[in-house]
Amino acid sequence: MEKNFKLQENKFKYVSRNTIKNLSLHDCDCTKFYYQNNRLVFEMEWMEVLANHPLNPYNKALQSGISKIELINPKYLSMNKGKYKEWDTLIPIEYSSLEKINNNVSNINISETIEILNFDESKIGNNYCLSVYAVYWKNTNYDAIEMKIIYEESIVSFNKLENRKLNVLFDKIDLFEPVMKDNVYEEFVVPSNNFLDKSPNSIKRKFILKWLEITEKFIKHKDNNKFCKIVGMIVTNGISCSRIILFFDEEYYNNFWKRENSYQTWKKLDSEKSLKQRLNIQTNLKEIGFKETLNDDDFKYETELWFYGEL
Repeated sequence: MEKNFKLQENKFKYVSRNTIKNLSLHDCDCTKFYYQNNRLVFEMEWMEVLANHPLNPYNKALQSGISKIELINPKYLSMNKGKYKEWDTLIPIEYSSLEKINNNVSNINISETIEILNFDESKIGNNYCLSVYAVYWKNTNYDAIEMKIIYEESIVSFNKLENRKLNVLFDKIDLFEPVMKDNVYEEFVVPSNNFLDKSPNSIKRKFILKWLEITEKFIKHKDNNKFCKIVGMIVTNGISCSRIILFFDEEYYNNFWKRENSYQTWKKLDSEKSLKQRLNIQTNLKEIGFKETLNDDDFKYETELWFYGEL
C-alpha cells in the first residue's frame, strides 16, 4: 500500500501532509468523492491555497488547478444527503453512520460535482475531524450533502498555482452579448462575488484592461443606424460594482451625467488624476472621471467613478 501511495504522490508537483487548515475551499468544486486504498479522496477541480500554506511561495492566496485531498485511515464517517424544504432546512433522505468504516465504505462514491460551502478541520486527540457541507452543482436526487469524517492524517496535492478566479471571471465576461431590446439602456455587471475588491492592484489592473477590451468590442460591433452610446464604468472603491452601459435613448444618456441632489453628487475630476495614467493603461477610449459622494443622514460614502468610451 505504501508503494502505491508514493506512486500517487508523484502525479502531483506539490504534496503536503496535514495542510487542510492552509486551504480555503468555499465555492470550490469537488468532481468526485470516493474510498480507495484505505483513504477517502476528494478530487477537486481547484482549491484556494492560502498565503500561509508551506508550499505557496507567494505572499498571497492563489488557486490550484486539478488537485486532490486524501484523508488517510478514516475511522468514522457520517453522511446526510437531503433536499431543501426551505432555504435553510434540509430534509434527510439518505443517512449512513459507519463506526467501522472499512467494513462497507467501498459503497461510498459520489461522482456528481458538488460545490463546497463549508470545509472545516479540527483536532480530536491524535486524530482530525472534518466537517463538510456542499450543494450539488447539477440537478440530482439531492440538493445538498453533509459529512463528518474522523481520520488520522491528510494529504493535499496540486500541480500549479494561478489566479484561477480571475481566469474564470474573464471567461464569463467573454460571454457578454448585448440584447439591444427596446429599452432606454442595457447594463452589464461584474459576474462574480467581491473577490476583486480584496485583490492587489495588479489583479485590479488586469480586470480593468479586460473591462475596457469588452467595452471597445461592443462599440466596434454596435448598430450605427440608431442612437447608441456605450461606456465602461470603473468604481475605484468597489471595483466589483463596475458596469458596462449601453444607452439607447439620447435624452436618458444626456441626463445620466447630471447627479446633483441631496443624496448623490458627481464632481468632475481633473484629468491629471487620470486612472489610466495612474495604472499605466493604454487605451484609445475617451476617459472622464467623477468624485461620487453619497449622503444619507449619518452615512457618507465617497468613491471615484471613471468612464471610458463614447463620452
